[in-house]
Amino acid sequence: MAALAQLDRFVALGYPVLIGPSRKRFVGEIAGGLPVEERLPGTIAACVTALHLGVRLFRVHDVLPVRRALLVAEAIRTAAQAR
Repeated sequence: MAALAQLDRFVALGYPVLIGPSRKRFVGEIAGGLPVEERLPGTIAACVTALHLGVRLFRVHDVLPVRRALLVAEAIRTAAQAR
């Protein structure tokens, strides 16, 4: 999780950054000790946060729900920048 908190520093180096938080232990621990099969919401939260920090490559198990969440988050970010 420490690396995720500093993603903006990795992005600032100018190279593509890939994250893979899907179902990871830290997601379960942060959410109160969830088992693997209940970690999708935390995975989505980690991916959306990473998107806002500049990450554009994601490795996940549950592709469709994460993709949909990222599309919504990106649309909101784009609309906010257009103001």
